Amino acid sequence: MPNTTPMFLTVSEAASALRCSPKTVRKMIQSGTIAGQKIARRWVVPAGELRRIEHLALAGIWAAERENLR
Repeated sequence: MPNTTPMFLTVSEAASALRCSPKTVRKMIQSGTIAGQKIARRWVVPAGELRRIEHLALAGIWAAERENLR
């Protein structure tokens, strides 16, 4: 059975998963808060970044970092 887990998410998909706007995701990529990669003309977020953020959120660290970007 093939693996159907995406390796990358679009900025919109990442924003939906993080419950923020695509603009905020782009700011996070630019600031280095999350990893992003440009493929062709689109920015994408590695799926592993969302798992990393989930761990930070559980530790209570992520909310403070995200607030600094608003």
